Parts: sequence; C-alpha cells; structure tokens
Amino acid sequence: MNEELLRSVFDETAVGVAIADPEGRHLACNPALERMLGYPQSEWKKQRIGDTVHPDDREKVAAAREELIGGKRDEIALEHRFVRKDGESVWGRASVSVARDKRGTPLRLVSVVEDITERKRAEENEKEAREFADNLLETTNALVVQLSGRGEIQFANHAFEELAGYSREEIEGKNWFEILVPNDRYPEVWEEFQRFSAGEIPVRSETPILTKAGEERYILWRKSNLQLNNEIVGMVSIGIDITERRRAEEQISLLKHSLDMHSDGAYWMDSDNRCFYVNDAACAAVGYTREELIGKPASFLNPRATPETLKGIWEQLRTDGFFFVESVHRRKDGSEFPVEIMATYVQFGGKEYNCGFARDVSERKQQERARALLTEKLAQAQKMETVGRLAGGVAHNFNNILTALIGYCELLLVKLPEGADGHQEAEQIKRAADHAASVTRELLLFSHREAGKLVCLDLNAVIVQTKPLLLQLIRSDIELTTALTPTVALVAADRGQIEQVLVNFVLNARDAMPEGGKIAIATGNVEIEEETIEGNFSLSPGHYVTLSVEDSGVGMDEDTKARIFEPFFTTKSTGLGTGLGLSTIYGIVEDSGGSISVDSKPNVGTTLTIYLPALPATASKP
Repeated sequence: MNEELLRSVFDETAVGVAIADPEGRHLACNPALERMLGYPQSEWKKQRIGDTVHPDDREKVAAAREELIGGKRDEIALEHRFVRKDGESVWGRASVSVARDKRGTPLRLVSVVEDITERKRAEENEKEAREFADNLLETTNALVVQLSGRGEIQFANHAFEELAGYSREEIEGKNWFEILVPNDRYPEVWEEFQRFSAGEIPVRSETPILTKAGEERYILWRKSNLQLNNEIVGMVSIGIDITERRRAEEQISLLKHSLDMHSDGAYWMDSDNRCFYVNDAACAAVGYTREELIGKPASFLNPRATPETLKGIWEQLRTDGFFFVESVHRRKDGSEFPVEIMATYVQFGGKEYNCGFARDVSERKQQERARALLTEKLAQAQKMETVGRLAGGVAHNFNNILTALIGYCELLLVKLPEGADGHQEAEQIKRAADHAASVTRELLLFSHREAGKLVCLDLNAVIVQTKPLLLQLIRSDIELTTALTPTVALVAADRGQIEQVLVNFVLNARDAMPEGGKIAIATGNVEIEEETIEGNFSLSPGHYVTLSVEDSGVGMDEDTKARIFEPFFTTKSTGLGTGLGLSTIYGIVEDSGGSISVDSKPNVGTTLTIYLPALPATASKP
C-alpha cells in the first residue's frame, strides 16, 4: 500500500486516529480526532498523551502504555475520558497497538479512538434511572406490590412492609388472598382479580387488607397488567392507605347528615368570604340549590355584608372565637327576611372558616312588632281616654262661659247700632266667641265619641252621594276625581262616620295644596295573605275593602307621619286646626275593625287609605 493511499485512509476515516512515539509525545492525528477533541494538527503535536486524558483516568492510560511498551501486550483496548481543548470531557474507546522494528523495539503507538460519549451518557442515565426507580420504590410512601397471575406476591416495597407488618421474606411467594384479604371480603376481591387478570382495562378500586396485627386497613389501588409475549403474567398495584380518610369521610357524612337535618340554615364561609358549604335548610330558606350557592360571596345573600362589615366580623371571630349579629338574608325572588346569625371561628387544614347557623326570625319579629303595636295602641287609647276626659271637662266649663259671653255680646250688639262706637269691637268679640264655641263642640265630640250604628254599607254609594258636598269644600283651583271599583264588597260601618272620614280627608288634602292641585278618591277590593304590621298600620289576613284619598300637596316627612294620629297634633298654622280630626278618624276606623295606612313624601303628596273588613258575599245592601 503506497504512502498516498495510507494518507487518504488516515484523513478520511470516520474514527479518530492518533500516532505517538514510545515516550508519549503526539506525532499526528487525523481530522476526525481533531473534530472530536478540538485540537488542530499544529497544537496536537505539542501535547503528550497524558495532557489530553482526563486527570482521573491518566493512571489507567499510563499503565496500559507501559504494558504495550514493555512488550506484555501488542494491542489493548480501553474506555476512558479525554479532555477537549475547551475543557469539556468526552468519552472515547481507544484501541491502541504498538509498531516495532525487526528487533522488537517499539517505534510508534497507533490509537484508533471512537467517540462513545452518547453511549456512556445513555448507560449512565439508564443506571441512574434504575437506581432512582429502586430508591423510589423503597422510599415512597405509596404501597407497591407485584403479583403473579395466580396471586403470589412477587414483590412488596418497604412502605407495604411497614403497613402490613410483614417482612419481605415473610410474604414473597405467598398467596396474597390467603394472608392479606379479610375472610368476609375474599369472594369480592378474588372476583375482581380474576376479571383484571382476564385482560380487562386497569381499574381503580378500594379494598381492605388484613395486617399481621389483625387490623383492617383500606387501600386505594391503581392496577396495571404485566404482559410477556402478549400474555398477561401478573399485575402491579400502587396504593395509598385511605383508612383515616374513610373514617373522616364517615364522620363528615354523619356531620353533614346532622347539619342537613337541622331546622336552621348552616353555612361555612372561607376567609375570602365565599360560600364553602350550606345545608338543606339554608337552601330552602333562600330558594337556591346548593350548587347555586357554593362559591358565591357573602353579599350574594346578605346585602349588609360589605367589605368593612366582614372585616370587623373576622377580627372579632379571631379574637373571641364567635360572633352574634341580627341581619337580613335575600331570597332568590329578591325578598328579604330577618335572621339571627351565630358564627364560630374554625381552623381546619391550615385554612380559616366562618361557620355558623342563620335562623329565620320573621315570625318572632312579627310578633314583636305586634306586641309593640298593641302596647302603642294601649298607650294611645289610654292617652285618648285621659285627654278625652280632660277635654270633656274643660269643654263643659268653657262652654258655660262661652254661652254667657256670646249672650252678652248679642245684647251689646242690640244696644250698639251699626256704626256706633264699640259696635265693631263687639262683633270681633262675638266672632271669636263663636270660633271658640266650634272648638268646644269638637272637644265635646272627641270626648264623647260613641260607637256608630253599624250597617251593611256600599262605600261606592256613600262616595257618589257625598261628592256634591265635597266639591263645595274645595277651591276652584283643585280638581276632585273618583276611581271607583265597579263592584266592591259591602262593609259594616256607620254611614255618618264614613262621611266624616271623607270630609276630613278631603279638607286635609285641600289645606295641603295652597296653590291648587288634584284630589283622587278610589275604592278597591284587597286580599291580605299574611299578617301585616307597619307603624300604626296592622291587619290580619283576610278580604278588605279600601277607600283612599290621594292629593298632590306638600306631603309629610317621616317624623310628621309618625305623629299625625296624636290628639292635638297639627301641622296647620295656629287657629287653623285643632289636631283632633285624624285622631277621631283613627278611632272610627279602629272601631270598625279596620286600619289606616299613610303614604306620603315631601313635595310629592299624600295618600290616606282605610281598610275595612269585607262582609261575606251573602250580605245584603241596606
């Protein structure tokens, strides 16, 4: 083989080739080795063999060179690390042979180097993976078990040993179902194993095992088949001990059942003030399903649950451990109802919860309002009685004085002809005495109010017949209209008293519209479905007939509305009202078994409505 051919083979071969003298000095390297180690030919010749070998492998390479030079071997192959010019280590498989002269003296060392870095990395990765897998199996908290197709235990990791109480030597080769499955569960577990071994898809199951100490522990298993040549030869199962979780679930289930059986609404709110759990009673109270409520903010049900309010509640919960408040809840239909909330602070699983009960106190609040109204009415009646007696006594005495005063004024006017000195003053005295007499008559009427003569009355007929009189009472800048329900039920009332109600309402409306306006009188039939209590207005469930007078006048504020039925309270200027009209009307309506509602706003107007119990349809008109 000529030199040119040898040079071509040397340069073109894909593996690295290096030539060195017996002393270890590099003489030449081919392009493949240049690419592998990063040294050009010029720099390579300046290196010795040990310079390009990894420090940890130099001793091994030096020993191999000594064997070759010493004649112990003519060729040797070894794997070691090289150090590239950039400092990176690469693995190579070097096949080194020695060239000798005829006398056997070493002349050259020829090395053929194959880059095996990727193979070494793959081997290392595989080794690490095996070690990792072995370590994982032995250190994981999960239970790992391998069974044969007949159920013999082929492998069990350390976690399983600790849980079951058996050493690996005690159970490997033994039948799983004979030593680890409780007797009462054997048929069920064995059937599942048979189905699985027949090739069904991997299953997830919860089954008990019987420990060496005789304790049953529930395990959640994830199972996979082992196949060899498309034949199922066993099964690998990975499990976790869920015994405590199952016990906790049973306790939670019992607790949930107890909460759902409770008549009050129960709830859990997390620290973000979102609903975590609600019981059946809470859902029924507000009209939402549990799914609709879970995750909703507190303000979804409680309009008073502002960020500031909730912050204060959490502060008290963390300080005192509990919180009590009266609030309101909003139903799905938008209506609201009062509740009492007793909250408790709970820490669970590293989180904070606001847990409590919400009790619907609508009925109690209604009873409290009823008692308050009855107390108020009793006080009002006692006040009316006291004022009535006082007014009656004063009125009688004052009336005697006025009778004499008016009589003397009339005699004086006879003696003083018109135009004479003192005649005009006497007329003023007479006019004042007459006004005082009218006030006295109102006092006497108020103090001697008697029950009216109750008859079957058609309110529409009374309004139609009284309307001409009402038109005479108002000014020309006021429009009076009526909107009467064609057929209203009859009521039991005194006709004269109803007329008095109409006259009083219209006069009040007139006085509330100094610049003119509109007065509308209406009737209607109303069904009250539940007891209604608000302010001075209270009605039991039933059928009622309404009579309302609405004006477009100056209206009233809340303080004025609260006092309009008090005796002697009036918003009119001095001398223009006695404050007895609405007090008398209030008594008339109450005596008839009805009630009065007041709807008024400043600068909007006022509507006064009386509710009178409707008579049965069999009642006949008078």
